[in-house]
Amino acid sequence: MGRGRTPGLAVADGGSDTPSCSARFPEFRHAFTAIHRSGLELLLHCAAAADSTGSGPADCVLPHQANGRIDAILARPLGLAPERIVVTADWLGNTGSAAIWLALSQVEAAIGEFGLGPWTRSPAGSLSGGWARRLQLAVSLLHSPRLVLLDQPTAGLDAAARQEVWRCVEARAATGTGVIVCTHDLVEAERCSQTAFFAEGQVVAAGAPAEIAAGSPAVAFLLCGTDVRLLANDVTTVAGVIASYPQGKGLRVVADPVAELDLRRFAAMHAASLARVGARLEDAILTWSLPMGRRQT
Repeated sequence: MGRGRTPGLAVADGGSDTPSCSARFPEFRHAFTAIHRSGLELLLHCAAAADSTGSGPADCVLPHQANGRIDAILARPLGLAPERIVVTADWLGNTGSAAIWLALSQVEAAIGEFGLGPWTRSPAGSLSGGWARRLQLAVSLLHSPRLVLLDQPTAGLDAAARQEVWRCVEARAATGTGVIVCTHDLVEAERCSQTAFFAEGQVVAAGAPAEIAAGSPAVAFLLCGTDVRLLANDVTTVAGVIASYPQGKGLRVVADPVAELDLRRFAAMHAASLARVGARLEDAILTWSLPMGRRQT
């Protein structure tokens, strides 16, 4: 437990290098009094030493787990939330010192899964936004939770990195892990099997993304022609138009179905074509976010 202190673990006979005893296996004895007196102090000194080298403050702790309540015991003196103390006892049992090695094997697996190998010797604070996001996701999944809550997990990532994150998330979901994702990205929301849309603290719509899109009271049109994107402001003057936004070289228009005749007249006046298109989740959300007849670009 430190120089000049009583050891917390001792071999009953002989030394630690060459134990001598008549039994087949040497007998180890825990000096519980010494552990109780000095163990936490040593742990706090270790945390301070890590902090002084730029490796702290600690985000998570992987403790020796002789007690399934070790998270509650360590949280207050370490100044960490209990969930930051990684406890595997609830599904692996009280594995004692082996808990550390089991946890480290999970860390090694997560490093490989998220491609973090090149950064294993880099402080977390030095990582770029995309790599930091990968690290955060890896840490959140490290203890194999039964329920994962993710808040905009792919924010700041490029397309390839987003795909990799979603691959990992979907793999967890396929094994029965519950995954709840909070996102403002409706394209990513369409990857979820079930979605719920909140507006002003209320659930406005819930169900599969395709069901929500199909259940929208509005319809979507694609306005095409020369420079039609310049008509974005003008098209919102048509009664019943809820929103419009660019789509490729055309203009996507979300409107009340009764506005179709007026929109076709508008298209003819500007030598453009108008066609109904399949509803998107974003179209439905705009419909519920903006009252019918409100004009918004």
